[in-house]
Amino acid sequence: MAAAALSPQKTEAKKLTQTEIHDCRRLFSPVAMSIHTNPTVHRYGRGAMLRWVVLALFISVCASAEAQKKKGKTKTQPLSRGWGKNIKWAKSYEEALSELAKSQKPLMVIHHLDNCPHSEALKEAFVADKSIQKMAKEDFIMLNVVEETGDQNLAPDGYYVPRILFVDTDSARYNTDRLQESSH
Repeated sequence: MAAAALSPQKTEAKKLTQTEIHDCRRLFSPVAMSIHTNPTVHRYGRGAMLRWVVLALFISVCASAEAQKKKGKTKTQPLSRGWGKNIKWAKSYEEALSELAKSQKPLMVIHHLDNCPHSEALKEAFVADKSIQKMAKEDFIMLNVVEETGDQNLAPDGYYVPRILFVDTDSARYNTDRLQESSH
């Protein structure tokens, strides 16, 4: 009995009359109706229809490519990298040293990695504390570095992450002199 319940049931297809077939063709496919009934359209209609299909396919591919191009254009990541969008961030160490000489504010360099859980925890604590955000904005020149550089000035005690390095005007003069010596 269980086998009979699982076996597919046979259904008989209802035979349509010529009038019902004609009504279906007329309602659902006027183009197909003209192709099948007119030999001239039949001969040239497929080519024309094929051209329209190819044109529609081409347009959809172009539209898709344009959408991918727009999606592929990534915005350049802001210098803050999530550490505080209201803080002015220096673009490079050299720019930060130049700003340090002009403003006499100390430089705070934050070294971190994007996928490091310790860096993420430090970032969350840094962003969550409003007094730290205010101090960073008002009292420091800020630089945030993701890629390691070979510069020993940026890693006086090693290349670990996350690390925060403070540079004042005296150490900046020393660092600037060393940078100039190494470039000669």
